[in-house]
Amino acid sequence: MTKKHFIIIFAVVVLIAGIAILKGFWLSRGGIIINRTQVVNLNEGANFIELNKQAGNFTVNILAKDAKTFLGNGIIVTADGLILTSRTVVDSQKIVTIVLNDGRSFQVSPAAPDKSSDLVFLNVPAADLTVPQFDDAGSLQAGQRIAAVGRSKKLFGHKFMPGFVTNSSEAFQTDLRLDADMIGGPLINLFGHVVALVAGPNQFILSDTLQKNLNDYLRILQNNK
Repeated sequence: MTKKHFIIIFAVVVLIAGIAILKGFWLSRGGIIINRTQVVNLNEGANFIELNKQAGNFTVNILAKDAKTFLGNGIIVTADGLILTSRTVVDSQKIVTIVLNDGRSFQVSPAAPDKSSDLVFLNVPAADLTVPQFDDAGSLQAGQRIAAVGRSKKLFGHKFMPGFVTNSSEAFQTDLRLDADMIGGPLINLFGHVVALVAGPNQFILSDTLQKNLNDYLRILQNNK
């Protein structure tokens, strides 16, 4: 083998190695390889600032009657003021103060909690409120991004915590380390759709349960008219 042949072969090897490295780099940007046939895209281009604003429009502060003590969050589920939260948030409160994103506040009495899900409904006299879309939490796969949204103890303050789904096949789990500021708030996907309600530090009430309880409650209201 001549020196010229050696240089040509070496250049080809370097070129092939470079292409392989670049290909691996771009694949890693596109998604996480779950197995040999499945790639879950991370959608890293999601605008978390806009997602926070979007979810903030349908997330409310829930305060004690004195309007000073922060209790948790709630999710607006109808444009005319129906709100969902967790029993953990309202606990034994007879009257709570709801603060909307636009600053309006209302004192309301929580409805009795649903015994099977621990969800609680509240109703404020308002109209044309922003409501979320719901997506099936069961369709999420390990490795997909989600985010929890809370209103925080600071009035009109927002808390936004992105993370990943870590298990969806047996029990829905994430890598989020949620604190009390997030309880009652929504867990959203990268489209800003609600996939669950945060019921506790590592507890979620999934969207199918939220929708079932909402439909049942609306049916009861309709029958009572």
